[in-house]
Amino acid sequence: MSGPSDLSTAIARARISGEHTGVAPRALIVDDEPTIREALKRFFRRLGWDTSEAVNGESALAILLDDPPPAYDVVICDLRMPRMSGAELHDTLANDRPELLDRFIFVAGDVTSPEIAAFVQRTKRPVILKPFELAALADLIEKTKT
Repeated sequence: MSGPSDLSTAIARARISGEHTGVAPRALIVDDEPTIREALKRFFRRLGWDTSEAVNGESALAILLDDPPPAYDVVICDLRMPRMSGAELHDTLANDRPELLDRFIFVAGDVTSPEIAAFVQRTKRPVILKPFELAALADLIEKTKT
């Protein structure tokens, strides 16, 4: 992912909303790889964020469609997962609850597969390639929040 200096830069850039209100920003991490989820949870916790996690799009959909829906400042979602991919989650939400997509950042390990390339072409949401620098993720979070 990145080194300590990148993390310091990321922390400086990603202290977004909530800091002045006393309410911690919230992140939902959707990835089938436990090591990725754990690394991202550590990253967000160092920033003072509350984190939740989902192991695939299906479990994320259940979380996001809870009533009332939880308020996440950002959702980091892998594109390739079993049971329901990130692209399938995107498409389901685009039809049923499009207002929930404005905080999504998608993560892809490979954008050369026809399925992923087609998704990247048609989505309006940012897609970041694995492995990525935490500072690059912090920049995307900043842009997503503004």
